[in-house]
Amino acid sequence: MKVLLYAPLLPAVFLALIALNWIFNPEAAASSLGLIISDPVEKNTLIRDFTAFFLGTSIFCFLGFITKRPEWYFASAIIFLIAFLFNVLASTFHDASFVLETFIIELILALACFFSGKYTNRVSER
Repeated sequence: MKVLLYAPLLPAVFLALIALNWIFNPEAAASSLGLIISDPVEKNTLIRDFTAFFLGTSIFCFLGFITKRPEWYFASAIIFLIAFLFNVLASTFHDASFVLETFIIELILALACFFSGKYTNRVSER
């Protein structure tokens, strides 16, 4: 099915849009995560780290799609699994809020990237 060939682009585009929001409208991007930017150092850190996170994972997904190499999808999946894990650990050991919505999105993105890599691997073996 041709539609499945383009399914791996969904996380790539989704992540790129989030990164662009951090680049061009960081206050809105921060607000969408429940964050309030209160000083310039904090603003720099949030913009830099979140842009790197979302743009990097988006680029990995695009590279996986273009090169048909599953390793790029797996790299994104690993990053989201680490974020997923530390979402739980932060709330368990550091008295941080547990945000179920973020937890679910991280899991969905990790699985989407993993299955994109697994599907790409099967297609490239044919």
